[in-house]
Amino acid sequence: MSKINHIEQITSWKRVLNAARRTNGKKVLDKEPSDSWKAKMLLAEHSPIRLLEFDWTWSSIKQWVTAHIVRHHEGCEKFVHSQRGDRRAILEEYGVDTRDKLPQGALNDMDMTANAQALINISRKRLCNCASKETREAWIQVKNAIAEIDPVMASKMVPECLYRGFCPEFISPCGYSKTEKYQNDLKTLFNINAEIFPYQDGSIYDTNSKNLYKYSKQIQILNNPNDIVIVPQKALFEKFPDKFFFKEHSINIKINDDMDVQELAKKLVTLGYKRKTLVADVGEFSIRGDIIDIFSLSDFPFRIELWGDSVTDIRKFDNSNQRSISKVKEVSIQPIYKFVLPEEEDYFDEDCYVFKVENGKVKQIECIKTKIENKDEK
Repeated sequence: MSKINHIEQITSWKRVLNAARRTNGKKVLDKEPSDSWKAKMLLAEHSPIRLLEFDWTWSSIKQWVTAHIVRHHEGCEKFVHSQRGDRRAILEEYGVDTRDKLPQGALNDMDMTANAQALINISRKRLCNCASKETREAWIQVKNAIAEIDPVMASKMVPECLYRGFCPEFISPCGYSKTEKYQNDLKTLFNINAEIFPYQDGSIYDTNSKNLYKYSKQIQILNNPNDIVIVPQKALFEKFPDKFFFKEHSINIKINDDMDVQELAKKLVTLGYKRKTLVADVGEFSIRGDIIDIFSLSDFPFRIELWGDSVTDIRKFDNSNQRSISKVKEVSIQPIYKFVLPEEEDYFDEDCYVFKVENGKVKQIECIKTKIENKDEK
């Protein structure tokens, strides 16, 4: 396996700083810029970063891997050591009489110099999981070596999907862009909050989601989106209630509120909650005397304690061990169902009709309201 025998930073950040200052008509400074300034310059890819250069040497790198590296031209120089038999003993090592017979995997040495812009550009291609494994490993060695002398520079050497904010591979994507690690790496790279919008199969006519944990996360993101939300294409076709639906049907509970426990239970069932002995999953609630546990569309369930009919305490708790996490002054219990029927017994104010058509002709007309009324009488 190849390794980095030597690496050094040829030029300093001071040179980059003063080039940027001169561009803006400012005086030269005799100091190194801050890490935050370095990060901003690298993310913006302003031209002075091309003055920041690094030099290193690979040993025992496969010849065909060097062929991948030398394809990159802008901002870098590459020197692959000669395979001539009259200058090196490489032919004897592999038992051949001409370098034409050397295998592609013959080990060689390679020197390289690259500026910051080139390091960013090459990393986009060579750190991608779809790149050849050996070439990716060789470039990871470069990144790790640079991290020891310039951590800020190394932190901006990322694969294409992180650089763009989405995966551009369309033949055989690796799936990294759909993981929590990708989400965290985006946050680290841009110093922002990024999250992946969960996707789940289902019909637009479903009253509730098949996976309530995913639905809970979806609603949390829709209500409070981060700086970047990565949405799978299929998730764009999912149907969600609007904010007015949640505003109309959510149950808001505060300290010192008066509460009718039986009415609350009925309301929760109407919103799609299931009554359990102990709350374990999203969409469940339990009532044990003066203690009410509700697992709404949130990361943790809430425990509401009563004194008589008055709310005296509201706590967030861990459903895995039933231990309290923190106290809150109020909580909003959101509906589990994606739509809620009105409470009135008659859902149809006027007669509604269904037409059955066969071969372009109306064969049957049926009044929905009359059908429901007849069913109720039976």
